Amino acid sequence: MSVSKAARAQRARRAHESSTKKKLVQSAKQGKKKTKIQKQSQLLRSPVIEIANEDEPISISDHNEPLAELEKNQNPADQVEIFKIFDQHVALIDEANQIMTWCNESDQSDSDGEDSDEVFKSLWPISFSHYTEPPKRKLASGRSGYLLPMANPNSESKKLVPRRLPKSTKHNYTARGTKAVGKKNNIMANFLKRAKDQLDTSMDEEEISLNSPVSSSNAPDPPVSSSTNNYLPNPPKKKPPYDERVLFAREFEELNNVIAFMKKEYRKREKTEKGFKYPGLELDELQEFNNLRNEHRLDGINKPAILASLTAASASNRRLQVGKKGFTTSVGRAKRLRHQASYVLKFKQLYTNSQGKGAEKKTLLDDPDIFKSLRNWAVEQKPGSVTPRSFHQHAVNVVLPRHGHQAISLNTATRWMYKLGFRAQQHQKSVYFDGHEREDVVESRIKFLDKVARLRRFSKKYDGDDCGTAVMVDPEILGDNKETVFIYHDESTIHAKEWPTLSWLLPGATELQSKSLGRLMHISDFILESHGRLVLSSDQQELNQLACSDAATVIYPGSQGDPWWDMAQLCKQVSEKALPIFKALHPDCQGVFVFDCSSAHEAYGPEALRAQNMNLGPGGKQSRMRDTIIPSDDPHIPEELRGQPQSMCFPMDYMVESLAGQPKGIQHVLMEHGLWGHYCCARIAARLPPLRMKCKSCSTSTAVKDAEARASNLVKQAEAQGYFIDQDACFREEIGTISATDVQAPKAKDCCWSQIMANQSDFLAKRPLLQTIIEEAGHICLFLPKFHCELNPIELFWAYVKSDYQRLSHKCSTWKQYQALFEISRRSCPLSTIRKFFRKIDRQHSAYALGLTGPAAQRAMKKYSSHRRIPKSALMDLAVINN
Repeated sequence: MSVSKAARAQRARRAHESSTKKKLVQSAKQGKKKTKIQKQSQLLRSPVIEIANEDEPISISDHNEPLAELEKNQNPADQVEIFKIFDQHVALIDEANQIMTWCNESDQSDSDGEDSDEVFKSLWPISFSHYTEPPKRKLASGRSGYLLPMANPNSESKKLVPRRLPKSTKHNYTARGTKAVGKKNNIMANFLKRAKDQLDTSMDEEEISLNSPVSSSNAPDPPVSSSTNNYLPNPPKKKPPYDERVLFAREFEELNNVIAFMKKEYRKREKTEKGFKYPGLELDELQEFNNLRNEHRLDGINKPAILASLTAASASNRRLQVGKKGFTTSVGRAKRLRHQASYVLKFKQLYTNSQGKGAEKKTLLDDPDIFKSLRNWAVEQKPGSVTPRSFHQHAVNVVLPRHGHQAISLNTATRWMYKLGFRAQQHQKSVYFDGHEREDVVESRIKFLDKVARLRRFSKKYDGDDCGTAVMVDPEILGDNKETVFIYHDESTIHAKEWPTLSWLLPGATELQSKSLGRLMHISDFILESHGRLVLSSDQQELNQLACSDAATVIYPGSQGDPWWDMAQLCKQVSEKALPIFKALHPDCQGVFVFDCSSAHEAYGPEALRAQNMNLGPGGKQSRMRDTIIPSDDPHIPEELRGQPQSMCFPMDYMVESLAGQPKGIQHVLMEHGLWGHYCCARIAARLPPLRMKCKSCSTSTAVKDAEARASNLVKQAEAQGYFIDQDACFREEIGTISATDVQAPKAKDCCWSQIMANQSDFLAKRPLLQTIIEEAGHICLFLPKFHCELNPIELFWAYVKSDYQRLSHKCSTWKQYQALFEISRRSCPLSTIRKFFRKIDRQHSAYALGLTGPAAQRAMKKYSSHRRIPKSALMDLAVINN
């Protein structure tokens, strides 16, 4: 068997290895410092080696310059070193010639191959003189390489076998395999087993074919014969035809079953997992796609899946496009829907796109210096005093300029507070609920909105971004009417040590607040759209010679302070402050004063005509009412008495001295009206018992009103002490056991003497004292509907004032400081903000006028925040109606 050149060279290397090893070791021990002559000798040019033909001898021409003659006075040791270097150089040239000879040598026969082994033994030190072992890989265990195979201890041949693996390694291999393919997954094992069976079958067939007696002359090639014999009797089989409708039905049923399964599973997750939202839209969209695709397939429509997905996606886009101006095609959504259908068939769950959810962008807060500075400052602050605005100011004015960065926005500062660990904690005492949509309340709201809409047409409005552009009233609309100016009034209270309900605290920090809320501060004020607060400048005050320039009244009630606010103080404020200041600001306008609906504001004067304050007989404990005129609209009053003056008290020269100057009572007044005899005769003719002072239903109605008044007083007293009581619950407790049927107002106007007196036109025309004062001054007085504080813009004004006060109240420590801070805060709201409050109230009026109530009205106001009125198209907005 022939031996190649590589094999022969390998043998020569192994034979020569032992002999050269000793020389290499000795040369390493005798290493000395090389002289300059050695360096020069390395620069000597090598001889030019010409490669000759195969039949020509190799000739080497040496063009090296002759060696320099040694100096006479040179050291003998240096001469020996020089000759040694020369000998090494000559040996290197000889080795190079041997390499070229081996390269140019023609292939020799096997017989003279052994003789040439000795020739090439010297070639191996040339190639492997500087041989070093390759670097070995260092494992995590500290070893320099994997374990080498070992001899098989159970066999005499000592064949190398792999070393035994440790148990931990086997366990890791098993765990990784289970994680990759899952538990009890025998796919690979079955595949290997099937492949082994096929291999054994093919080997058996080969052995049978080799052992069968076939003549070499007549037998054809086995593959050709086998393929020919198989093709002729067994032509290729065609696939049997299938019913498309059966296939379509199977696919339709399969997707339907998967959708039903997912609905059931997602309903379970919705009940068990907090925060999980049931994907009803996606499942309905998938169901619609499956139904449409099956219908299109049965109808023979081309590309049924694409058409069905486009139809279903368009329907979904129409549902999602509410409130958007633009319209987009459904091609992308249709593609995702088809992908969703194939995905749920494989995995039995909806596909969720997680693209972009794992990316994290670096911010300035990632700088450790900035983070440390802000963190240290936040820790040093008093708990509860850090707000997003104060944090933003410190970051923009102090920290960021110190590190050479630009300013950040308020929203970014809030996000940084969350990263630093701040959390907003809000404390609420209770939730207030009232009869906002009660029938009688809705009726009074409709009447109020009609009055406001009629008077608002004559008012000047302010529009623009900052509400600085005045929109004058059209002279044609104004006509002979005066321009109207709406003035809203309300009262509010705040405690001296009242802090914000929302505090930003670090983890583990606690805000220490005073147990006492401090003294109470009560304010009664007016606002109007033209000037903001109802105040005069110093020049205007001096020009009109008024005693005060501010219509607001601030008191500090308490056991050692001012008396509690009452109707007398409000009337004094209106008559002595509000009306004169308004006349100075708008001398040619008519004011529309709007007050909250409360029993105090609707209180009547002591001389008002009220049947509730009268006795049946004369004298006794009853009110002294003003004189009036006998009505002319009652048909039961004789004509000669109609329009005659009617005094409500006896004259001082009355014949009965005990009744001189005393109130007359209901009986005497009705006798002077000619009604007492009429009703007595009517009762006798009808064979009914005589009338009483108050019937049962009227007494019950009075009890209900008294209960409402007591409940209102209890609520005010609780608020003054810093507590909150539900007025409806308090009323139910006060009303006691009165049945619901008894609470209803009486329907008959002649059920009792008190009801007959109260239904007289002069008694029905009575007005509250506050309304009387304002209307006598030539202005209009309105009262808000019950439970409708959202129609009063001054409520937003109080929220602004309290927020400003609570933001700085933690810096005060004495009562004078709290008073000074409150005086600053109540004047802090700018004029543009107050005008925006009026614009928001106008939107609220238009929402109620369109019929929107509750959440729908709030949604419409939020959506059309830049409008003064909500358009009628909002009624067609499903997002507003279905909110």
